[in-house]
Amino acid sequence: MALWLCLLAATATDLIWGKIFNWLTVGFLLLGAGSRLYAGGSTELTQAFLSILIALVIFFPLYRLQVFQAGDVKLFMAVGAWVSPTVLIELAGTSFLVGAMVGGLGLVESRLHGVLLAGQSGQTTPTPKNKRHHMPFAPAVLSAYMLMKIASHYHWGWL
Repeated sequence: MALWLCLLAATATDLIWGKIFNWLTVGFLLLGAGSRLYAGGSTELTQAFLSILIALVIFFPLYRLQVFQAGDVKLFMAVGAWVSPTVLIELAGTSFLVGAMVGGLGLVESRLHGVLLAGQSGQTTPTPKNKRHHMPFAPAVLSAYMLMKIASHYHWGWL
């Protein structure tokens, strides 16, 4: 339940303010590691730290390349405190796919909108935008986690 709350809160803050706050990610990371230590001892805590490290290895280079923001990296580290390394890797891959589909649809929509506006104003091509655009990634993570839970419930072997 706590992981759902984390993903919902991260999605809300990412959509409303365009960022995922440290108090949220660090708090859920510590809560996840603590709950795993309490539930399963040092073995579970080791698994939590391994998942956190895997999240850092996967997402930090993407942050350095300015593909993701720091909050996205910390969100996956917080998720890693709650899930196994295997689930974390599956969630990362599924999130990439969901994010790519949403981003692709958004790009098509914006290009179509630009073409329609250019046609109305008499221009032949839309004016390109040089400004970098941030697409909130937390909604893709939440959607991917929901898809994974649904797939698990219905025993779909899609990953």
